[in-house]
Amino acid sequence: MPLRRRRSHYQQLTEFERGRVVGLREGGFSFRDIAERLGRNVFTVHDCWQQWSRECTASRRLGFGRPRDTTEKEYCRVRRMAVAHGAASAQKFEL
Repeated sequence: MPLRRRRSHYQQLTEFERGRVVGLREGGFSFRDIAERLGRNVFTVHDCWQQWSRECTASRRLGFGRPRDTTEKEYCRVRRMAVAHGAASAQKFEL
């Protein structure tokens, strides 16, 4: 494996590329052939196909990731304190 990885391994697939993965896979191409055509990692192509098989959608899921640290109620409270006491420090109003 080369010391420097190609940038394409870290970029996400566009909607068009996701559609191509699904189309080529349904056309009988292997994961390796599709990855070579798109210039992507085989595992990226495989993950895209797995998502298509599971959910029948090739689009990215929004809203997933690290959950927020504060709840909506705490956020409203902090915002209210900031508006009421604009010059006060945050340490004064600890949650």
